[in-house]
This record gives sequence, C-alpha cells and structure tokens, in this order.
Amino acid sequence: MQGVRGRTGAVPTDQIALIALCGVVIAVGIWAVFAAVDAFMLGTGFVTEFVAPSESRLLARLITIVVVLTGTLLTQSMYSRRFSVERRLKSEQARANQLYEQSPDAVVCLDPTWHIQYANPVAQALFISGEANDPPDAQCYRKIRGSDAPCEDCLLSEVVASGEVRHKCVNESHDGVDSWLEHTVYPVFGEDGELDSVVEVIRDVTEQVSAQETIRRMAYFDELTKLPNRLMLQDRLKNALVQARRRAELVAVVIIDIDDFKRINDTLSYSAGDAVLKEIAGRFQMLLREEDTVARQSGDEFTVVARITAYEDVDILATRILNSLKASISVDGRELSITASIGMAVSPRDGETEADLIQHADMALHRAQEWGHNVHRVYSPEMGEPSAISLGLESMISRGLDRGEFELYYQPQIDQRNRRFVGMEALIRWNHPTRGVLSPAAFLDSAERAGLMERIGPWVLETACRQGQAWNDQGLDFGRMAVNLSAREFVQYDVAENVARTLLLTGMDPGFLELEITETAAVHNADQALLSLAQIQKLGVRVAMDDFGTGYSSMSNLKRLPIQTLKIAQAFMRDVHTDTQSAAIASLIIGLCHELGLEIVAEGVEHKSQLDFLSERGCYVIQGFIFSPPIQAGDAGALLVERNALLRLRA
Repeated sequence: MQGVRGRTGAVPTDQIALIALCGVVIAVGIWAVFAAVDAFMLGTGFVTEFVAPSESRLLARLITIVVVLTGTLLTQSMYSRRFSVERRLKSEQARANQLYEQSPDAVVCLDPTWHIQYANPVAQALFISGEANDPPDAQCYRKIRGSDAPCEDCLLSEVVASGEVRHKCVNESHDGVDSWLEHTVYPVFGEDGELDSVVEVIRDVTEQVSAQETIRRMAYFDELTKLPNRLMLQDRLKNALVQARRRAELVAVVIIDIDDFKRINDTLSYSAGDAVLKEIAGRFQMLLREEDTVARQSGDEFTVVARITAYEDVDILATRILNSLKASISVDGRELSITASIGMAVSPRDGETEADLIQHADMALHRAQEWGHNVHRVYSPEMGEPSAISLGLESMISRGLDRGEFELYYQPQIDQRNRRFVGMEALIRWNHPTRGVLSPAAFLDSAERAGLMERIGPWVLETACRQGQAWNDQGLDFGRMAVNLSAREFVQYDVAENVARTLLLTGMDPGFLELEITETAAVHNADQALLSLAQIQKLGVRVAMDDFGTGYSSMSNLKRLPIQTLKIAQAFMRDVHTDTQSAAIASLIIGLCHELGLEIVAEGVEHKSQLDFLSERGCYVIQGFIFSPPIQAGDAGALLVERNALLRLRA
C-alpha cells in the first residue's frame, strides 16, 4: 500500500447554474447604476468636452460587466470546488474511521512527530494505559512496537522512501502471556505532497510464528529425544572437523545401534520403546562433554561426534558408552537389559570429510554386529566393501544427480465436473546419456536395494516443493503437489523431520503438499506408520494412500490410518469398463471411501467409458492420459496458465 494523497472534485452542475444566475443579477445591477449615472449627468448638464462618446462609454461598461461577471464565476467556482473537496474528504474520513473501528487488527494513527492521534478499540486493548477513551501515550506505544524495532527517525525515513515498512516484535502482555505482533507502517500524504500522518496496523501473528518455529524445530531436532537430528549432526560434524584441523586434534565419529530393539517394540509396545530411547538419550547426554554432540539419526541409532587427542581414546569412549547402558531400564514395571553395537571412525586417518567418516563408521558398525551384541569396532580398510554392482549403480546415479540428468515430470489430477486442477503428481525421470529418458520402473527398485533413496528421495521432495512454490508465486492454481515416498523413506523415523526441513528450505506452504505412501508400506508396520503419519499431519501436510487394492490392507487398518485421500490402483482402472471383477472391486473401493469420508482419485484413466463408470459411482477426480500424460515442468506451467485463464473467463 503506497501513501495516500489528496484528490480534487468537479463542481456540480446545479452549483454552476446558481453561480451564473448570481452573475447575471450582478451584471444587470451594474448596468442599472451606469444608466442612472448617465441620466443624472445629462439632467444636470454636467457634460464636458472630456466626456467620452456614448459608444465608447457603452463598450467600457460592457467590458466592466464581463470582468465582474467572470470574477464572480471564478470566485464562486473556487469556493464550490473547495466545498466539494472538503465534503468528499469528510466522507472518505468517515468511511476510513468506520473501517478502523471494525478492523480485527489494531490501527494507530500518528503525526510525523510520532504523537498518537487515534487508536481503534483493538489497539487500545493492546496498550497498557488508562481509560479506553483516552489515546495511549507514546511510552506505551514504544513498548508495543518492541525494543528491537527501528528508531522513530529511521522508521519515518524508510516509510517515506519505500511506502511500507514491516517488522515483528514480542509483546510482553501484562497477564504474562506473550504474543508476537506484526507491525505494518504506511505514510499518508496531504494534497501538497508532504507527509501528513503515519498509519500503523498491528496484527497478532503468534499462531503463525509458533507454526514456523515448530517446523524449524522438527527440521533440526528429533521430536522424541530432543537430540539433534541428522541435519544438525552434519553441521556439527563439519564444524568439529574445521576446528580440529586448526588445533591439530582428532575427531571421532561413533555410531551406536541398540541390540534387538525391535524385540522391545514387538513384545511390549512402541510407547515402551520410546521410553527406552528417551532414557538412553538422557544417559548419553550425561556421559559426554558439552562440546561433544550426540544425535539420533533414525530409529534406534545414535551418533556421537567427539574431539579426541589420540587414536586410542576412541576405544575408551566406546567402553564408556557401553558401560552407561549396563544399568537396567525400568519400563511398565519391567527391568530391561540394554546392550549396543558400536562402529567408529577417526579423522584424518579414516577420512577427512563428513561423508567418509560416517560411511566408514557405519561399515565398522556392521562388522561389530556380525560379532554379536555389546561389541565395538574401529574402521579398517579391509572391512566389507560394497559389491561392484552397487558401486557401479551408485556411481551412475550420483553422477546423474550431479550432472542434472534427473528431472521431474508432472501429471495433473483433474475434477471432471468443472475441469479444475486438484493436484499435480511429481514423477521422476532419468535422462540417461545413452538409453534416453528412463521411467522409475527402470531404476528405482535397484536404487532402493542399493540404499540410494536417501539421495533421490530428498531431491525429489525438494525439487517438487520448489516448483510448487514457483507456481504459487506466479498466482497459478495447481491444487496440491503430490510426492511419492518410497517404502524405505516411510519407515525411517526422521521422515517428518526431512519434510519439515524441506518446507523450511523452499518456503512451501504445508497445505499445498500431499505425500503418497503405498498400501504395503502403510500396513507393513502399522504402529510405526501411525506415528510417522501423525508427525507428518502435525506439519499440516496431507497424506494419500497410493495404489490401493494391490496390497493387503484390512478395513480396520484403513480406518486407523490418518489419511485424507485414497488412490485407486491403475490395475483396476485399466479393465474397469470391460472386466466385471475389476468393476466390482473399483465400485467397492469408491463406496468405502464415501463411507469413510475420504477423497478418491482414480489413476490410469484413458477412455471415456472409464470416465462414465467413475462418474456414475461418484468418483470425479481423475488422473491419466485421457487428460494429460506426465509432462515437463515448462509444459505443465503453460497448461496451468491456459487452464487458469479459461476458468477465470467462465467465472
């Protein structure tokens, strides 16, 4: 909003007529006076040779009358114009005051010296001052603006220069409940172009700030143990390596895996397992120094980063960690004995980068687990190397990611009733240098078996969110961005943290993101699935079950899982218009979704007969070649522009 300037108005027609009538009356009066003077002068004989001829007197008097009449019109016009402007300004001021009074935000009007002229009821409630009818004083106003706000002179200069200044501050309420306030300051200019006053709108954004802080916390810290997560660990390890090089110290990376932890979850409960993890995290924190870092990477796996002075110290550290677990842990009246397997790597001998140290410590962990429980091992070069096939595939995919060979295609999800976009599903493609464009079926299974989804999955999620945010910035309505989670990604304990970090990094609104999980992944470990889905939904992200009907979900599992959308598998859509069994299963799934209040998306729709079948049964959202195949981002954007423009014309 730019500064508001004064405006002038036109003189009404009825006022012009009145002014003209007044001018005529005045002119006739002047003519009568001149005639009377002439008669008097002639009657008294007061005529000399210097008196102008009658024609000249007549012309002079006509000019005089015209001048008087013109002056009268101009004078009346100026007064009328001023009256019109004042009346309009009063009307606009009245409307503005009414808006201020009814505004849900606090509104404060100040003069250029920052003295308060007006504060609406919401603003009065914010200020800790006297009676509500008294304008708040400057001291209370500065308290509301916050100590970290710009000084008045700086703020005034910035407001005049930019037309709008915005900042946030904490409001320390008298009732002890602090809140976040967003201040937006606008200048108001007079007719002469000079600054007349300043309007400040104060909005309570506590909920918004709280949501952002929740996303930030989930992006860097494990929600259960409150320890740093994998992202924070990488940052701490990087800093530790930099400092160690300066001080000629060593850095130890220690990966700890709790032995047979799955047994605790299976025989007791996941809540019991969570209690054990929290107790273990507390013991590790008490054991380590303040400058060391202990993080929960995923599941029952912890990682310690510590600076040491000699390579032998890493064995001492591992022994201390194992000893801290000797005391039993009491859960639900049971005493549990806990042991762990530990793998270690030390820089610079075992690697000088974060990736090398973590990879080598993980290799040492696997060797320790081969020896049994309560064992620790330090990395050595002869420890299990990956197979040649895995190395080759990892190398190709890594090079492909580095060279930008991977690309996301987008397939629209359309509501066939109004042709509006409900969503865009992001689908990965590999532009292989020799084999051309490869679909996911050609490489994802192999990549998942080789453990490469940890690179591919985050890249897909981040790329899709960036594209969705770009479309949002262009004002294009694409519905939701649907992104598939692999089974390996979904069973990771830090899946919600990865999503939170990506949302924070890309600026994507959680409400525009929908994560798709397979039916098999969702019910393979139902309790863990419930926990992961609850964490995802806490971020405000939607969840869809993909390929429903091809797995082994039971009705009870489907009812328990917190999902919003069910996608009918393409296998049923392919024959739904010709095969009675496929039609029966699809009809059953659609009816089930209606009963459970779930949204339905039919995949693989290619024929009009399939559309008719779906419409008759109340399934209207479709995805398939009948509308569009998966297309590149540029083509998808052009399609969105065209479709959005068409819908606006229809509206």
